[in-house]
Amino acid sequence: MKRTFFAFSVITLVSGCTSIEVVDVKQLDRNAHAPKKVTINSNEKVFKNEFVLYSMTRWAQENGVVFKIDNKGETASQGQYVMEYVVGWHWDGVNYINDAQFTLMKENKIVGYADFDGHGLLNLNKWQDDSTKIKLTLDAVFNTKTVEEVNSKLD
Repeated sequence: MKRTFFAFSVITLVSGCTSIEVVDVKQLDRNAHAPKKVTINSNEKVFKNEFVLYSMTRWAQENGVVFKIDNKGETASQGQYVMEYVVGWHWDGVNYINDAQFTLMKENKIVGYADFDGHGLLNLNKWQDDSTKIKLTLDAVFNTKTVEEVNSKLD
């Protein structure tokens, strides 16, 4: 009996610590907002920033949105959409994205947000394609897929 309880406890604990999903999501209200042009405030502090920006612009091309990359930190004109991001990488044999936040704003108000959480020591999905993680998180922000759809493709 003790062995069964112990095995069940370990499985429950491990499965709870190995999720890969988008959390803390505020999906864009597609009825109130239809951004076709977005300025990305490039975050030069992000490791592999060129890769992150490339993945973001590929998502934009696939979804009919024009992303303009701003490397100077200038503020966008009034009425424009602005995307800010932070991407954290982890090393476990290879580098992989384990945390990312994408925030979409208009006139300094958050209109969309998603936090990708890829922590999980025993989850082998943590090594899946990092570009896919970025694109799916953007799908959640821009409400092109439901959170449930995004999470089912991540895990």
